[in-house]
Amino acid sequence: MLNTQEIPYQKPSISNACINKSIHRDIRSIVGQIRHSFLWF
Repeated sequence: MLNTQEIPYQKPSISNACINKSIHRDIRSIVGQIRHSFLWF
């Protein structure tokens, strides 16, 4: 029973990892823009 339950939970974890990577990229781009804006002050 454990093997049948683990398989469906692996697919969303992979998709969540891809989403987390895209979110981290967005955060890095936003942080980079904020840092550049602060350098101008």
